[in-house]
Amino acid sequence: MTIDIISYTDEQYALLTLEQLKEVRSAQTKKDKLKIELDAALQTAKNSLVKKGIYNSGLYALIEKKLQAEYTQQVELIRDGLQFYLKYSMQPDGSAWDAPYPINFALSYEARFNVVRNYYDTTYENASIRFETFQQDVFAPRYLGELYESLYAHYRGMAMA
Repeated sequence: MTIDIISYTDEQYALLTLEQLKEVRSAQTKKDKLKIELDAALQTAKNSLVKKGIYNSGLYALIEKKLQAEYTQQVELIRDGLQFYLKYSMQPDGSAWDAPYPINFALSYEARFNVVRNYYDTTYENASIRFETFQQDVFAPRYLGELYESLYAHYRGMAMA
């Protein structure tokens, strides 16, 4: 199964509990089902318009746009629900995280991203050391969610320059 409902690294998936992985798989299955339904609805519309001789009238483009918008909206609802679940299920189980930056699960992922980035940007001047230290951070992959990958790529790019 290809998981594209969220953008996590392999390391982040490895940190998920069995229950969290089941939720990710369930959300992906829902998305895949919606895609199959979208494709079927588009094919039905196309066949109907071809049968009526009006497929080239531009009507299909309007139907396709409408169905695609509905699909996108439904996928976003599934994705938002999954992200909400993961955001609050990532909290430590009664034990405090000993992260070098403040951990606050009530923050949005964007705010968390800014906290972590600010910490690393202000603490480490050398880009290579910053990247190496960030790679060893065991808290960031769970705390940042999908945004971890972009910060990782950012620091990697700076270290390679």
